[in-house]
Amino acid sequence: MLPANDDLQALDTQDQLVIAAGAEWFKLPGQPMVVLETRIPLRRLLLALGELKMRTPNAVLPVTAAFEAGWPGERATPTAAAMRVYTAVHTLRRMGLKGLLIRRRRGYVLDCAVQIAASESQFPPAMPQDDDSLELLAAPIAQSA
Repeated sequence: MLPANDDLQALDTQDQLVIAAGAEWFKLPGQPMVVLETRIPLRRLLLALGELKMRTPNAVLPVTAAFEAGWPGERATPTAAAMRVYTAVHTLRRMGLKGLLIRRRRGYVLDCAVQIAASESQFPPAMPQDDDSLELLAAPIAQSA
């Protein structure tokens, strides 16, 4: 669920990285909101990093734990797993976390204050969620195909 414009302005007054409860989006002060809705491994990885930062501020998320967070239950060689993590970290950095998502000797850490939204419903939806309005939004797409 994406926050409404009023909620985005309130988030800008906070001097920290704000991550949605399910990591559907994240927001840095003075920056546009970054949506990760369809990027499931990125969401899982960012949420793991954010939760670790809030629980144990100086802890580092090892590459093996980052792989398990992003791709739970999947098997991969150590090299392939590390490459997936490196690619995901690179992508998150390109999406706005450059300088904040940093590599330490044994893994990764968010080098900033973090807040994770208490629940999906902490912020009201930016657009209507009833079935009729979703059908109206989808209609022009179906007609143009």
